[in-house]
Amino acid sequence: MFFSKIYKSWKGIQEEKYKRILLGFDTDLLAKAFSGKVLDLGSGSGFFEKFLQKEGFNLSKWVCLDPDMDMLGRSGGFLCMLGSGNYLPFKPGSFDNLICLDSIHLIREDFFWVLKPGGFALVSLFYNPGNLEDRRKFLKERIGNMETVKEFQIEGRESEIFILARKR
Repeated sequence: MFFSKIYKSWKGIQEEKYKRILLGFDTDLLAKAFSGKVLDLGSGSGFFEKFLQKEGFNLSKWVCLDPDMDMLGRSGGFLCMLGSGNYLPFKPGSFDNLICLDSIHLIREDFFWVLKPGGFALVSLFYNPGNLEDRRKFLKERIGNMETVKEFQIEGRESEIFILARKR
């Protein structure tokens, strides 16, 4: 895939974004959202997981899912699965929490059914100054009736809106 060929060059930009994500949360909330059995949809080559490990997070129960074998081949150290967010091979309520950074716009199907009640989902979508409100609306529609716990934006070379939601 085209993306796997350019993704490696974005590592520095991604790491800066991850630092800013951690600053957007208080420690207790972050610990809850990134604990237990976590599914990372569109994990890419595992930049986020590697960053979190450096920050001291235990990711032994994380499952990384990506449709690009070239990306997964470089993730290492996590349970990696080749697959699509549109066809999840899991039972309902299989995960305590879910992460979907930079890829929710590529997934047509609902995927929140894999979350246990009370589970957190951290989703993000890039935007530019002209479409921020449309992107926010898109994310809100995608999380449906989940409770929005926190919402914030990161502006920079790659501006993104983030929503942390909890399944009722």
